[in-house]
Amino acid sequence: MSANVNLKLLQTFMLVAELKSFRKAAESSNRTPSAVSMQVKQLEDQTGLTLLRRTTRSVELTLEGAYLLEKTRQALTDLDHGLLELRDAAVLRQGLISLASSPTVACTLLPNVLARFGKAYPRVTVRLREVGLEDILKLIQAGEVDFGIGPATSNATDFEFTTLLHDPLCALVPRTHPLAKLNRLSLADLAGVPCVMLSSFAAVRKSVDAAARTAGVRLNVQYEVQQMQTLIAMAAEGLGIGIAPKIAAETAAQFPLKIINLTDDGLIRDISIINVRGRALSPVAQQLLSYVREAI
Repeated sequence: MSANVNLKLLQTFMLVAELKSFRKAAESSNRTPSAVSMQVKQLEDQTGLTLLRRTTRSVELTLEGAYLLEKTRQALTDLDHGLLELRDAAVLRQGLISLASSPTVACTLLPNVLARFGKAYPRVTVRLREVGLEDILKLIQAGEVDFGIGPATSNATDFEFTTLLHDPLCALVPRTHPLAKLNRLSLADLAGVPCVMLSSFAAVRKSVDAAARTAGVRLNVQYEVQQMQTLIAMAAEGLGIGIAPKIAAETAAQFPLKIINLTDDGLIRDISIINVRGRALSPVAQQLLSYVREAI
């Protein structure tokens, strides 16, 4: 028995077996019945087996033929799946991904993820939009980005938020400040103390303001800034105590600052993957998302 069976012979055999007719198989494949019969005979000669019982009215499988039909179907299905996987892999090796991220996440968590992804998929272009939560939602809704990464909110019911990590807010205290002796702080401890904060449009600032109202505390916001790195630098110069997410505060190791956890309720935010409910991602975007989940 030859192991090098021609694929066309197997396909012809399968067609005859499924239709139970040489004539129907010939019509289905735009060939003559004699050509179809010859190919089946060639397959039987190569295998050394009788695969079909031919009668004047029908075609029946022998035991060997039924076994070969089952294995042929399985093999061709596996082949089709393999070819699809190869095609999908080729698609993943190139393309364009657009995502929106909060600036804090973009400058702290994403560089390492994108470096690893870029090594695996060097022909994929990544476009990163660094914007606040409101703009992240707008860009996703408009289809201008594949997905977003940022703080979760309960006020966007059309969106799905999948939590990546919990990010507590903390105080950035100059090491020479009296409060630097403490290991925990509440917003009440900061009452009357000059503070450096992000602008009122930032999600972090909104969380702090809400927590302060709940605690009945009036914060002395001496400086408002747009960028987290500016906030860190100004706190390091002693212009005030900064309030920042932990993931951003951890980038301030080179500054003379002590990072102190804030104990008030509502000062832990969920950093999440954001997408419109029910919207499917492209294969290449799904792959980047898997890198994000794995790293974070």
